Order: sequence, then C-alpha cells, then structure tokens
Amino acid sequence: MQWCFRFHRELLGDLAACAADTLTYYMQQMSGHKEAYPGIVAVIQTAGDRLTWNPHIHIIATVGCLAPDRRYYRAGYLPYDI
Repeated sequence: MQWCFRFHRELLGDLAACAADTLTYYMQQMSGHKEAYPGIVAVIQTAGDRLTWNPHIHIIATVGCLAPDRRYYRAGYLPYDI
C-alpha cells in the first residue's frame, strides 16, 4: 500500500487527516463528550531509519478535549496495547 503514496504524494495529507480523525474519535469516546476536540499536531514523514520509503505520521496531542462550552475533559493516555 505504500506505493500509492509514493506516486500520489497529494494523498499524504489525507493520511495525516485520517490519523488525526482516528485519534479525535478515540479521545471523544474516552472523554465522554462527542463534541469536544483535542489539540493535535500531525507531521508527515516519508523516510524510515535507513532513509527508505516509509510514509508515516507523528502526532503530538493534548491529554484531553476542549468542548464548545469551553470546558476541558480529560481523555487519558492512549494504551500502548492498541
């Protein structure tokens, strides 16, 4: 599947958006507030340790979500086993 990103680099933005959407969904479920959103910074990286083609996303995110009522709801940490 990695080949499609090599020849269609415009899809890398969609990859980052999918990763952010997945994390947002998980954090909304954990916080119990489906209208609350976490702070997310997603960075696209296309090379691995040996500079081989390996598209992936690095994400920095808050531990909780901010709701429209301006309240902060803690979602907890993402378990490593998932």
